[in-house]
Amino acid sequence: MVDKDVHRASRWLAFATFFALVVADIAMAAVEPALPKVDWQRRASGEIDGPVTHVVGGNGQVFIAGWFSNVKDEAALGIAHWDGTRWRGLGPVVGLQLSITAMAWDGSRGRLYVAGSFGEIGGVAANGVAMWDGTRWSALRPAGAPSGYIPPPGIRSLVVDPVTGHLYAGGSFKAIEGQALSAVGRWD
Repeated sequence: MVDKDVHRASRWLAFATFFALVVADIAMAAVEPALPKVDWQRRASGEIDGPVTHVVGGNGQVFIAGWFSNVKDEAALGIAHWDGTRWRGLGPVVGLQLSITAMAWDGSRGRLYVAGSFGEIGGVAANGVAMWDGTRWSALRPAGAPSGYIPPPGIRSLVVDPVTGHLYAGGSFKAIEGQALSAVGRWD
């Protein structure tokens, strides 16, 4: 008799749980607004000759970095920019393969920051940290600091504070361009 009651109780519990889930699902559907349908759009899929390792963007701009040399028949050695209508190369990046290890976009100032194990980017000696201002590259280096190379893995992440415009870097480093830092640093 006990086994029969236990079996009946477990079936009742399973039915009650199922019923509660169905009622909860119907209630959530009635309360939650319908989400708009969003589809992925092709931007360069199949037209990049290597993997993309980093993507950042905003304000209609997209920047990609990775192990590629062309994007849609445009020479783009390791880094490219989508301006809303077409891709443009911003390189070349001269250094180790997978040279760019971090990217950050400052949309309010129109600046792209990159870091990695490169010695040069776009013809500018950058020693692992650089900024693109929309027309040219420049190295981020304190005034009077000696030129120093950041070995891999170096900087692994970058972020721009949208209020102050400060650039923060994190990674495996004890110094950047001669400035003693321990895994986190800020560029003013």
